[in-house]
Amino acid sequence: MEQTSVPRTAFGDDGCTSRMKRELVEYSRDLVATFQPREPMRKRGVANKHGRVKARPHVAVVGAGFAGLRCAEVLIQGGAKVTVAEARDRFGGRAHQCSLSGQTFDMGPNWIHGSDDNPIVRLSNATGTTLSKMGQDMLLYDDQGRIVSDEASNVVLKTVWALLEEAFLYSNRNSEQIDPDLNLEDFFRDKLDKGSLAPGIQRQVLMMANIWGSFIGDYWGKQSVKWLWMEESLHGKDMHVSGCHGKVVQHLAAKVMASADVHLSTKVKSVESIVKKGKDPRILLTTERGLRLRFDEVVVTVPLGCLKRHKPFFKPPLPAQICQSIANMTYSSLEKVYITFPSAFWEPSPPADTAEAAHGGQSSGSDTKTTDGRSGSLPSFILFPDAAGYVETWRRGWTVELVPLSSRAVFGAAARPTLLFVTHDPCAAQLCDQVRHLHATSPERFRVLDGFFRPYYSRLPGYRRADSRCAPSAIVATDWHGDDLAGNGSFTNFKTTTPPSPSPSPSPSPPADDPAGVGGWSWGLFANPGREEPRRGGEAVAAAAGPRRADEDVRALRAGVPESGVWFAGEHVAPFAALGTTAGAYWSGEAAAARVLAANGLSVTGGTG
Repeated sequence: MEQTSVPRTAFGDDGCTSRMKRELVEYSRDLVATFQPREPMRKRGVANKHGRVKARPHVAVVGAGFAGLRCAEVLIQGGAKVTVAEARDRFGGRAHQCSLSGQTFDMGPNWIHGSDDNPIVRLSNATGTTLSKMGQDMLLYDDQGRIVSDEASNVVLKTVWALLEEAFLYSNRNSEQIDPDLNLEDFFRDKLDKGSLAPGIQRQVLMMANIWGSFIGDYWGKQSVKWLWMEESLHGKDMHVSGCHGKVVQHLAAKVMASADVHLSTKVKSVESIVKKGKDPRILLTTERGLRLRFDEVVVTVPLGCLKRHKPFFKPPLPAQICQSIANMTYSSLEKVYITFPSAFWEPSPPADTAEAAHGGQSSGSDTKTTDGRSGSLPSFILFPDAAGYVETWRRGWTVELVPLSSRAVFGAAARPTLLFVTHDPCAAQLCDQVRHLHATSPERFRVLDGFFRPYYSRLPGYRRADSRCAPSAIVATDWHGDDLAGNGSFTNFKTTTPPSPSPSPSPSPPADDPAGVGGWSWGLFANPGREEPRRGGEAVAAAAGPRRADEDVRALRAGVPESGVWFAGEHVAPFAALGTTAGAYWSGEAAAARVLAANGLSVTGGTG
């Protein structure tokens, strides 16, 4: 999840206990029960006359992201023999970093959602990883590239949050009766039609509501209201991991490396469960290189997108309920682009160690106010919901969110002259397709990315086209769409069964002179952003059936197939309040390990922190 503001108090006004809170209690109760003495599921877990189990289980953990690393750690603490197979040549999975102009940036998750009792907060503090508390202030641009006034913006933002809270409450109380195809945009439109806001304000409300797209990693009109309650987050502050996740991943990996057999660059092709009457199951893993490894249990922590593409392949096939749950669950399309400049020209006073050092002590010459009279640093979030008046016809209606990473007041020493752009489909798929074949450091890739985002950053205060400080010095972009090991997407979300039908945009056509300098686009593919299924990794993706019972789908996959020795972990099977987050992945790995240990007559000895 990527946005930072989620209604959290909508369910306590009349004594109503939220579905999310009830699920957390249930999840905790089930986990606690795992630690209680009980008859083990496996024969090898039966204690002998000396009170020791007959054999120490050998457990395979497929994947070395947050879920896999925590799972392996807890298994080791409980006395299991552990082998980790990771397809990448590094640890961390989707949590990895990239260097840009001497600075390190997270290419995967950026946020900690809910700081109360969050294990990632504890791990960040333990490893000296800087966390930043960002405000919830927002700057909105209209479709002509003008900043919406503070007065209008405040009315719009308050209305958006009020309607979001109302939608959360409605979902929480009435989920059983709500049509799964009721999407959030239609919910907003219905409420606005019945309200008294002026048509212009209503339009701006619908524009700003696009911020929900950055939270779920998809067009906000795809959010199912029926399952909106499952998007509620943990309590506490939402924090930006400005120090990146690198040291946290290294900390977790060091514990595993010390005691487990770790195989990097090892892609598991198939998982075969061999079950014979009267005997414990056996697991046979086959790697892409033909290596065959035998285990007692396996915990599969690959992303949901991989499971949806039958990677790895399971023999025999998973039970029908789990297969249906995997097909029903939906996966997001979030992508990010970091653009670094010689100095933060949009700040009222560029930091001395960037602007002054780079330009001989000269100031940027930027005014200290934005074009609407606002003084000081820019708000934490800037939204361009529809750039119809200043971009080419073929890409109108696409939402782009901008997060400045330059404020010393917010980021302290971690501040840098960098803009983080956040996109999702259809914009993200189109952008990834355009640059995927270009080398990461090629001038052509730089030109394409700069040309695409210049219409947005050029509207920030202090921008002067002729000023070298306003020209990007480096750009790096993610491509989760093209990453097979990430499942060609980002994280779990809860979309409607049927694609939404937003107001049609003009039919795009290729410009004669390609004024933005981006060339080669697939014109017309996304003329109606709600109708087409995006291409991912150059491969057509079949539309899933949609989450008819999203909560039961998660629970079914979370339970795994214990009788076959197959278990699952990852952000897609986390407690509902932490789905799609690093904390959720971490907790899911912990829970899966506890269940495996309990099945083998062992118990966790290392706690949960």
